[in-house]
Amino acid sequence: MGKFNIHTAAYKENSYIERDMTMSKQTEEKIINFIKKDLLTKEESLELIDSLYWADWDLINREYQESIDDIFQHLSKEGLSNEEISLILKLYNNPNGAYVNEFANVIVNLYKKDKTKFIQSLNLEKEEAINLVYIFRTHYIKLDEDQELLDIINSGELSEEEIDTAEKFIKMYENICNT
Repeated sequence: MGKFNIHTAAYKENSYIERDMTMSKQTEEKIINFIKKDLLTKEESLELIDSLYWADWDLINREYQESIDDIFQHLSKEGLSNEEISLILKLYNNPNGAYVNEFANVIVNLYKKDKTKFIQSLNLEKEEAINLVYIFRTHYIKLDEDQELLDIINSGELSEEEIDTAEKFIKMYENICNT
C-alpha cells in the first residue's frame, strides 16, 4: 500500500478549486461583457442567458453589483426569441438558488405578455413545466384554465406538439393550484 501524502492531496485539491474559481470568474466576466454591449446578436444573447444559469451569483453580487439591474432588463426586453425565453424559464431553478423571486417575476411577465410565445418556449424546455406551475402558485397567478387553454389553442400559432404542451401545463396548473 502506497503512502498518502497530505500535502500533495491538499495541493491537488486546491488547484482544482483554483481552476474552478478561474473558470467561474471567466463566466461572470463574459456575462458582464455581454451586458455592457449596446446590442447583442441572438447567439450572444443565448450564450448570455445560458451562462446566467451556471453563474456564480455571489461573485456577480460582490464584484459586479451595478450590472444586476442590466441583467434583469435584458431578460425582460421586448422581442426575445422562443429559444431565449426557453432558457429564461430555466433560470428560476438555477443551481445557486439566486434571485428566485426576480426570475419568477420575469417568467410571470413573459406569460402575461404573450401566452402563445410562452407555450412555444415551454415546449423547448418541457421539463420546466412543473417549476413554472409552482411559480404561478406562489405568485398567486389565477387562470381560468378553460379560457386560457382556448385562447392559446385558438391563436392558430401552435403546432400539435405545442398544443399538447399547453394542455399538460394547464392541467398541471389545475391539479396543483386548485387544491
